[in-house]
Amino acid sequence: MSILIVEDNPVNARLLALMLSAQGYQTVMARNGLDALAAVPETPDLQLISTDYMMPEMDGFEFIVKVRALPTFHHVPISDPLTQHFFLRPTRAEYIKLSDHGTDKEPGCCSRNRYC
Repeated sequence: MSILIVEDNPVNARLLALMLSAQGYQTVMARNGLDALAAVPETPDLQLISTDYMMPEMDGFEFIVKVRALPTFHHVPISDPLTQHFFLRPTRAEYIKLSDHGTDKEPGCCSRNRYC
């Protein structure tokens, strides 16, 4: 199982990669949404994307929209475990739109460390 880590802070990216590797996961890292978008089709057995939102070149929101437009990868869960700026996190409505889920999710389904 491969997990794509999209994070512009190298310390956060490395820490998450080490924690996931210790659990047996393979990780691929990208420093921004643009690099991550190129990495998505090249990542074998991509099962999860962990993305930051505030990044240079292409932010996490734009990246999510572009991934959801890719027919082969629109189903891949996207998580945000490294978001430090709670007040900048998307609202539930934005998450539903960005993650292509219906309205059947519980309020708060995208709370910290949960998959959407």
